[in-house]
Amino acid sequence: MNMARPAIVLSALLGLAGCAPVQPLVVADAVGPLQPLIAESGPHGSMIVYSDTQGPVADPADYSPHSDYKLYSADGQLLQTVQNRSATDARQAKTLRLAAGRYTVTAVAPRVGLVSIPVVVNEDQVTVIDLNREVLPNLLVAGEEWVRLPNGQIIGSRAQ
Repeated sequence: MNMARPAIVLSALLGLAGCAPVQPLVVADAVGPLQPLIAESGPHGSMIVYSDTQGPVADPADYSPHSDYKLYSADGQLLQTVQNRSATDARQAKTLRLAAGRYTVTAVAPRVGLVSIPVVVNEDQVTVIDLNREVLPNLLVAGEEWVRLPNGQIIGSRAQ
């Protein structure tokens, strides 16, 4: 039996699979504002996305900025690609002021990959999406008030 033919077919299939676009993990529940946090007064709210950090650094004095993410309108139109760095400290995730409404965020979560998350932004409140386990509970807290990834990791407060 000629073993070269199966190897060629397998190589071709693997090559084709590498060309397929990466589909994000879609989170079903919308992330909403953390109720106790109050942003500036006005018709806008704020959103902070703690996405995966960009690669290891050789020198501990260096930092790993959060990876950029995409923000879409409720109807799926790309609004912007957000450079996820605070203007005052590039190690911090950017606080993005947005009009109150529904959005979708596509970002990278460590050990999960690309995720698509429905988001609600309310006036005078801050919506936090914590894909990096930086600010929300690391424990598997009981309760339905949290949005979770399939592995149980809390990524935000459930929208009301």
